[in-house]
Formats: sequence, C-alpha cells, structure tokens
Amino acid sequence: MSTLRASTGFPFRLKMAAISAVAVAVTLAVVVFPVYVMSRDLVTRVLGEQVTAVTRSTSVAISGDSLDRIAAPDGQGTASFRSGRTMLQRMWLANGGSVSDLVNGIAVVRADTNGGYRYLVHSTWRAGQVQFSTSWHPPAALVDSLREGRGAVTPIYSDHSVSVLTAVAPVHRADGSVSGFVVTTLGASALISNMRRQLESYAAFPLLAFAIAVIFAYWGASRLASGIVAVGGHAEAVGHG
Repeated sequence: MSTLRASTGFPFRLKMAAISAVAVAVTLAVVVFPVYVMSRDLVTRVLGEQVTAVTRSTSVAISGDSLDRIAAPDGQGTASFRSGRTMLQRMWLANGGSVSDLVNGIAVVRADTNGGYRYLVHSTWRAGQVQFSTSWHPPAALVDSLREGRGAVTPIYSDHSVSVLTAVAPVHRADGSVSGFVVTTLGASALISNMRRQLESYAAFPLLAFAIAVIFAYWGASRLASGIVAVGGHAEAVGHG
C-alpha cells in the first residue's frame, strides 16, 4: 500500500488540503464581505452628510418670494434669476466642495402640472438655455419627501452607469409655504473606486494566508499519510510472517 486514499479515490493529503482551503476561504468571506459593506455604508453616510449640508444651507440662503418672480414668464431676465444662479455656484465652493464632484450642478426646481419638476435656476445654465424646457424627475427615494415638502437624501444609486446620491431641501416663503426645492447630485464613483482598490490591496494579505495554509495542510497531510502508510506496510509484512 503505497498511498492512502479516501473512499472517493482522492489521496488523503489532497483531501486534507482541500478541507483547509475551504476553511480559509470561508474565513476570508466572513471577514472581507462585512468590511466591504461597512466601508460602503461609511462612504454613503459621509457623502450624504456633505451633500445634505450644501443643499440645506443653499435653501436657507434663497428667498421663496424670489422664486415666484423667477417662475414668472419673464423671470429669467430678472435680477432674482441672475443673483440666484450666482449664489448656487458659490454655495458649493463655500461648503468646501469641488465643482467637478457635481454630476448635474445645483438646481432649484418647482413642481409642474405634468407630475415632474420644472427647473427655475441652475448653477451651470444661462438664461434662455434649452435645458430649462426639460423636467426633473426625482429618484424614487425622494418622491414622498418632496410630496410632503421635506428635505431628504438618497442612498447611492446608479444614474446612467454613474454612482451618485441626490439631496433635496425645501425653499420656504415668508408665510412658511414651500416655493421650490434645491436639488444637489453628488458623484460617488471616485470614492467607491478608491475604496475598492484599498480593499483589493488588503485582500492580498488574506490570500497569502490562504496559500500558506493550503501548502502547510498538504505538507502536514503528506507527513501524516506517509507515517500511516509505513505503519500499514509494516503490519502487513508482519501479518504475512
């Protein structure tokens, strides 16, 4: 008997190595997956707080009555429109952000009769641009909050294959009624990609541990199998006299 095989026909040493490999793989999954989930939740929370702070501070700085003037037929020719657009551009930078992080700028919208939201002011659109004829349709996570006149922020979601999150905040008139909403969409793809690269570099160490565990399991099983085979051979020789 030169080798020791299980009933499946696989050498004992390979079976032991496979068992060790499975144990290490399960351990890696239990460790790495929760770390990824926690990291993604942390990125979502940090970005959500950032975009919410910008959106809320912008909504406070805008006069609800000025939005009524902008919503009038000749509103884009008024001083309210020009000052509103300039303020939107400055508010993001004043909060420590980068214009390159904005996926669709900062906008002020108002509900229209078609179920969507009409653009009143946009940080990157000049008066008369054709984009003002389009409607903004909110992500599903914001629909209820907008209907109730509350501020909110989405989780990270995909918009045309780009990871983003969007925050809204109401703009109130002097009587407390809602005149419109500030909308800010922030890109999350760069931070998520950086997080994944860090996790991939971290995963190299568990993978090295995985390889070492398999090698030592195979080596230990080989030593154990050799000893068992030697004892079996000796017993067989004694049995044959």
